[in-house]
Amino acid sequence: MKNLKYLFEAEHFDGTVYKQNKNDASTKYPPTPDEDGELQGKSCMSDIQEDIDYFNIKKFTLIEQTLMGKKVSVDLTDGHFEIDGNTFTVEGDRPLLVLPNRFKLIYFRVIRQNHCTPARYMNPISAQKIGKGIEVTNSKGEKHFYERVESSWKEEKDEIVNGQRQKVVYYYVKPVPPHSSLLYMIGWQVVIAGKTYTQKILVQ
Repeated sequence: MKNLKYLFEAEHFDGTVYKQNKNDASTKYPPTPDEDGELQGKSCMSDIQEDIDYFNIKKFTLIEQTLMGKKVSVDLTDGHFEIDGNTFTVEGDRPLLVLPNRFKLIYFRVIRQNHCTPARYMNPISAQKIGKGIEVTNSKGEKHFYERVESSWKEEKDEIVNGQRQKVVYYYVKPVPPHSSLLYMIGWQVVIAGKTYTQKILVQ
């Protein structure tokens, strides 16, 4: 079973509604064996891909799988967005000069990787951990707080500074280990007079 933060609902122009299941498993295409003989199934998006291609989706909604159940929608009749019933539009670089009859749905999931590397600070006056972060005070007395810190340490080195050898203290800050998060993107696309117009929002 896939651990998806949001499940989608696709409302068609004929009034029918397709609901993504928690396993994200196609109900239209049965699993088929791959080269190794293991069954591989398609996702729920494959069930409505033809409806997307032929502009048959009226409204597309992401529903958060929590107690509050936040809802984020794109209306494909006029291109507006909704968050928990609050309507808004996204202003693009090229505003639509003509409102099309229907908009084509854009929807995909993307995994964002957070790669953290240790940060290094030279000769601060002090560096102390505060909760899960670290506060660094530089030689000017300026304080900087860095969140999500796993550990910190210092290192002393003999270096040539301004033509003279002196002891330099480096403080290191190690953030939390790299992690990934699943993001969702919904929006619309239209082609008017040979020009493609796209609007989308990030849902996380």
